[in-house]
Amino acid sequence: MLPFNSLQFPVTRILMKILKTRSGDIVTECQNYFGFYSTATLIRKRKATFLHKLVNSHNELCELFSLVAQAEINIMSYT
Repeated sequence: MLPFNSLQFPVTRILMKILKTRSGDIVTECQNYFGFYSTATLIRKRKATFLHKLVNSHNELCELFSLVAQAEINIMSYT
């Protein structure tokens, strides 16, 4: 999997062009103001949603992985 920074870089550069600035701080502030989350945050949220659905599923195949998914959720909650 790619590091989160390599995924965030093109997003930041595009926003710099849209906002006509060269300051990463301004881009970050605009992202926070408009609720535009970083790629790392979006990936963590989507992963957590997927794992919660996996743990709560009554499918036999999903139940095989529910313990691993619950452990991963616990690890994510500490970071």
